[in-house]
Order: sequence, then C-alpha cells, then structure tokens
Amino acid sequence: MRLFIAVDLDKENKKNLSSLIYELGEIEGKIKWVTLENIHLTLKFIGNTQENAIEKIRAIISDTVKKYSLFKMGLSGLGCFPNIKHPSVFWVGIKEGKGHLASLAKDLDEALSKIGLEKEKKDFSAHVTLARIDFLKNINLFQEKISKIDFSSKKLIDVAEVLLFESILTPRGPIYKKLFSFPLNR
Repeated sequence: MRLFIAVDLDKENKKNLSSLIYELGEIEGKIKWVTLENIHLTLKFIGNTQENAIEKIRAIISDTVKKYSLFKMGLSGLGCFPNIKHPSVFWVGIKEGKGHLASLAKDLDEALSKIGLEKEKKDFSAHVTLARIDFLKNINLFQEKISKIDFSSKKLIDVAEVLLFESILTPRGPIYKKLFSFPLNR
C-alpha cells in the first residue's frame, strides 16, 4: 500500500483551486493537473508500506495529532518547485496556519522515524500541489499567466483533522482513499 498523511480542504476552496486549474488548462506541455477530489496538503509521504505496519502507523499518528488543537489555514500565492524558471511542481502557498502545519509535519516525521520510516531530507514547505510539470511548450506564457494571478483564499480552512490516505495508482491517475481520520483537539 502507498500511504501519505494529509490535511483535506473544504469544498469551497477546492472549487476555487479547480477554477484556477481550469483557467490555466490551456497551457500546453506535459502537465498532470490535480483533480478536484485529489486536492489536499501533504504533511508526510510515507510511500509503499506493508499492510501489517498500518496499525503502528495509525497509533503514532493518533498520539501525535492529540497534541494539537484545531487551527485555521489560509491559501495564498502561487509558486513552483524548484523555481519559476524550471518548474516541476506548481503549487498554491499557505499564509495562515503555516507554523502549525510545519510543527505538525515535523512531529509526525520524527515520531514515524522511530519505527523505521525514513525522515524527510528537506524542511517542510506548506503548499497544495496543483500540477506536476514534465515539460512546458511555452514557459514564458506560463510565467506570464502565473504572475498575473493574485490568488488568495477568501475563506479560511478549519484544520480539524489529519487523514491517512492510500494512493492507488491507475492509468488515469491516482485515486486517494481515506483510511483513517485523526481529530485535533477542540
């Protein structure tokens, strides 16, 4: 099983991001746009996991998440990894709740490393992936369009739970299946 830990977004923010993706959909190249139902913020990618390890992982996530209280998250700004000149991942950033997300991601990474899962090599960067880019036909058009969009969520997102997902790879793209929900303190 291919697993990851994430925060889901509400329907309104997913629709806004989906509209943004639609607006940029005319950009030509080899681009894998994230579908509306798959939009999320990854806290930790676990990867391929034996089914018998899921219970340990579930317990660790549950214990770690219990230390956190509900908080709000706001989306703001667009960018690319590694940068706008050589984009491989196109994302929307986080303005509000960034510190909470970074702390939660770090604590999950640390706790899961104690059962042998590999620690992240890079510092956590709070973002929501909108597309994976292999090739752009006209990078200047892409850069121009991105620079003209001032994206910011109108509605803050209540982060009330963390989810463990299974990513099922199919020829038409991944399907994300929610396995467990871990509520934050109210």
